[in-house]
Amino acid sequence: MADIKINGATPSAFYYGGTAASAVYYGSVKVWEPTPTTAVIGNKTYPTVRLPDGHVWLAVNLDYAWTGLSVPTSGASSVTTPQAMYYNYDEATYGWSGSQRGLLYNWYAVDYLQTNRATLCPGWHVPTRDEFEAVCTGIGDWTHGDKLKSTSGWRDNGNGTDDYGFAAYPSGVYSGGFGSATAQVNFWTQTTYNTTTSYNFYLAYNSPNFYSYYSNDKSQYSVRLIKDY
Repeated sequence: MADIKINGATPSAFYYGGTAASAVYYGSVKVWEPTPTTAVIGNKTYPTVRLPDGHVWLAVNLDYAWTGLSVPTSGASSVTTPQAMYYNYDEATYGWSGSQRGLLYNWYAVDYLQTNRATLCPGWHVPTRDEFEAVCTGIGDWTHGDKLKSTSGWRDNGNGTDDYGFAAYPSGVYSGGFGSATAQVNFWTQTTYNTTTSYNFYLAYNSPNFYSYYSNDKSQYSVRLIKDY
């Protein structure tokens, strides 16, 4: 596939000589590219989706235990080094091969992933607070979080409409212990609030809102990556 350079409006799809374009540019600015349907990160294939912010995101939670990442199999932990946990320490039930809740990462792991993204997740990065805010704007505002929630799995039928295929599933949290498995999902950002806390966005079973807050870096939450642009 070849790049096409034009001096016109942003297209929705382009073909040249019967061959799909790999990208379309307005001058030096890329104005269109096909939405990838999958991404391979850490030898696992993830579905992807383009959200109303115009960018491509993973459509499921990250489930990547890279070499050197601490993933305890039992016991409580609260550390200032990169660590992640499967819900109830059980990958088969709660990880990629189970309900696809993925791993719950502390922010030190998130920071390590972002710092080493060129080798761990080339072409992808941990979203910033501003990038999540752009998603909120794209779906209407922060009160329309139900549009991002999965259509099943939420406590007391607190399911969403999943208008865009983001399929935010109630993946739970870890903060001294596992909890909220059907009630809540938090997504880390790479943006710090101060030296011990960082921003995350979360959805809850009993609210349509997509909240922004900051949490202690030792807390363990879900991660969705966004494609570089």
